[in-house]
Amino acid sequence: MTLLIAALGATSVAVPGAAAADPPPPANASEALTKLTELNKEAVKLTEEWHNTRDDLDRRRKDQDSAKTQLDQANREAGTARDSISTYRVEVDKLAAASFDNVSLNPVATLMTSGSPQDFLDRMLLLDIISSERKDTLEGYRRALQLAETAQRRAEEAGRRAGEAEVQANRLLGELDQRKTEMDRRVASAKAQLDRLSARDRGALTGGGQTNYTVNDIPQGLAQQAMQKALGRQGKPYVWGATGPDTFDCSGLLFWSYRQLGVTLPRSSRDQARVGTAVTRDQLRPGDFVAFYQPVGHIGIYVGDGKMVHAPQGGDTVKVSGVMWGDLVAMRRLG
Repeated sequence: MTLLIAALGATSVAVPGAAAADPPPPANASEALTKLTELNKEAVKLTEEWHNTRDDLDRRRKDQDSAKTQLDQANREAGTARDSISTYRVEVDKLAAASFDNVSLNPVATLMTSGSPQDFLDRMLLLDIISSERKDTLEGYRRALQLAETAQRRAEEAGRRAGEAEVQANRLLGELDQRKTEMDRRVASAKAQLDRLSARDRGALTGGGQTNYTVNDIPQGLAQQAMQKALGRQGKPYVWGATGPDTFDCSGLLFWSYRQLGVTLPRSSRDQARVGTAVTRDQLRPGDFVAFYQPVGHIGIYVGDGKMVHAPQGGDTVKVSGVMWGDLVAMRRLG
């Protein structure tokens, strides 16, 4: 059974404004590489914002479903309480009209109309029973009224939450379309620039790190198993928005690795950087998440010795590289 690990709290990101047209292609190879680096950053940022909006939309839809479920339950409880009120009201009306052989419920009147001491005692015993029944009936009526009022308030609150969640979900759907359009445009620009690179610049882009890194003799907890899954995808190409099994972006690599173990992470690097518990640099161990930039725009899995496995950028592949300590903003441990 799939286990869903939700992010802690919602994150809202402003919708990007309309971007200016891309500048003309650079005149030389070094400028081409520089331009690709910038386009990669923009494409990654927009892709992660798109993922983040999707995560936020999923949360709002879950909130909406939960609120609707609570609304249905509250309405059922309110209906049951109203039925109880109707039942007790009949009994209360009977009590109000009761005379019991024209005997008043006033003890003094009972004494005055009694034919003998024994008759008086018999009538008083009857009055005690009537009073007890009347008290129980009235108390039940009062409780039924309170339950109905409480259920009605719960139904109104659940209805309000459901309405708000629906409004937020619809807003996020609009933002998602906007982000997707801008993301696709930036990704297309980055791909086109990548195609213009010379073999030398491609080498400069993908240089550093390694694609045959192995880790042995470590505990096999959930995080370490996921790390090994990620290491098994070394050499697979980076593709914006991809979640495997043969292409990945940075958060897609973590998402895929945990999914193989029956665990569903949030899709965006920003929300992935919130799962689990925070650790410090001196506490880092293989399997921990390492996240970069502010707001978070890149993420990888720590493998030890100051290195991480990650999907770096367009044109590159899944690999093990040194942790970018200067850009590190979050370290998290899951499990």
